[in-house]
Amino acid sequence: VMISTLYLMFLSVSVIDFCLNLTGFSTYIARDILAVLTSMDLSVTGSPFLLFIALLLTMLMAVLLGMGMPSVPAYINVALLMGPMLAGLGIATFTAHMFIFYFAVASAITPPVAIAAFAAASITKEEPMTTGFSAVRSGIVIFVIPFVFAFHPELLLIDAAVLSPDDSKGKYLTGYDGNINIINLVWLLVRLTLSLYLVASSLCRFDHRVLHVWEVIVRLILALLILSGSIFIYGPAILLAIIIIATHLLMTKKIILDCDPGHDDAVAIMLAASSKEIDILGITCVGGNSGLNNTVNNALKVCTLIERTDIKVYSGANKPIHYELFTAEYVHGKTGLDKKGENVGKFQPQGKNPYGQSQIK
Repeated sequence: VMISTLYLMFLSVSVIDFCLNLTGFSTYIARDILAVLTSMDLSVTGSPFLLFIALLLTMLMAVLLGMGMPSVPAYINVALLMGPMLAGLGIATFTAHMFIFYFAVASAITPPVAIAAFAAASITKEEPMTTGFSAVRSGIVIFVIPFVFAFHPELLLIDAAVLSPDDSKGKYLTGYDGNINIINLVWLLVRLTLSLYLVASSLCRFDHRVLHVWEVIVRLILALLILSGSIFIYGPAILLAIIIIATHLLMTKKIILDCDPGHDDAVAIMLAASSKEIDILGITCVGGNSGLNNTVNNALKVCTLIERTDIKVYSGANKPIHYELFTAEYVHGKTGLDKKGENVGKFQPQGKNPYGQSQIK
C-alpha cells in the first residue's frame, strides 16, 4: 500500500512537472513577477515590507497548491513556480526552498482543505472546519518561523542559508561571512521568543485573562516590530512589550471562586471566566445546592462547556461545620443542574482544597 501511494504521488508530480516545463509556465511566473518586484527595489537589501509581500504571496500559493495533497508534491509544485523568483530577490536558494517546504507541510492543517485536521476531526467527532481553525491557532509557530528565517537566515545554522544566489555579488549575502555569531544568535532567539509569545496570546485572545481587541492589535504590531533588523525599531518595541505584559499582569485581579454549582453558580463561573479583569486561580466546590460530588462534577462540566479546562477545580467541605447539609434539589434538580451527570473525560478535579483560610482575602 505504501509503495502504491508513493508511486501515485510521484506520478502526479511528474505529470504537473511535465506540463510546467512544456508550457514554460513556471519560467513566465518567475520572470514576470521578478521583473515587477525588482523594479520596486525589492530585495533583502531593499524594502523589507515589499519583500514580506512577496513571501506572503509565496505562502498563499504553497497553501493553495498543497490543499488535498501530500507535503512532498505540494513542495515540488511551489518550488517549480516560486523558487526561482525568491532566489532572484536575493534570498539564498536553500532558504527559499526551506520557506516553501514549511508551508507545504502547513497546508495539511490549513482550511478549507486540511487533510490532517479533518483526519483528527473524524477521531474526535468534532466539526472538521472548527478543528482546522483550531489547528491553525495551535500551530501558529509554523506560519511565523519561515518569515523569520527568510529575513534572518542565520537561524537555519547552515552555511548554505547565507550563500548569495548571485555569484557576481560575492559568495555570501550582504552582512554575512559564513560564521555564526553566538551572541547575536542568542539575542535573536530571545526576540523571537518574545514575538511568538505576543502572537500566541493575541490569537488566543488570552493571557492570564481575556484580552481586549486593542490589546490584540497592539501585541501583533509589536510582535512584528520586535523582529525588525534595526535596533531603533525593535529596541523601543521590546521595551513597550515588556511594559504592556507587566501592566497586564498587575491589572489582572486574581480570585479563588468558592461555590456550590447549581444553576446560579454555573452562571457565576461563566461570567467570571469571560471577564477581562479577572484571573481565576481555581474553583473550590462545597456541598450546598447539591451534594459535593455533584457540585464538583457540575463545575467540571461548566468549565468544559466554556472551553476553560485550564481552570483547576478542587473539592472542598461536603457539609457545613455546625449542622447537617440541606440541599436545594427542589430548585436545582437532583444533580444541581437538573441533568444526569456525565463523564467529563480527562478533565478531573485536582483533589482537596489547597487554599488555606489565610490565603483567601
